[in-house]
Amino acid sequence: MIELLSREHKEKYLEFRRFVESNIQPFASEWEMNEAIPRETIDKCIEAGYIGGIMPKEFGGQGWDHLTYGVFTEAVAKASTSLSGLFNVHTMVMKSILKWGTEEQKQKWLPYMI
Repeated sequence: MIELLSREHKEKYLEFRRFVESNIQPFASEWEMNEAIPRETIDKCIEAGYIGGIMPKEFGGQGWDHLTYGVFTEAVAKASTSLSGLFNVHTMVMKSILKWGTEEQKQKWLPYMI
């Protein structure tokens, strides 16, 4: 699949894979056994701009397109389906607020969630 991506999407995918190989893959089995993902891992994802990456920049997101979010999800899911699930549920909530929320709700919740 990677060979079908644009140069920009390939670069993002490789960035995501490097992050996953360093910060997720070595620890994912332990997280599954403990049924918990450490807060420090979530913090690393926040610092990297991955929480809310698909959200518009006006709210603090990275403004990724859906393909970028897809390759991000693939990279994370290869190491941890639990962490991938966390991202997906979080993103569904943010996208729901973005689509159906009032302007006040968007301004209050989206920057906080990102």
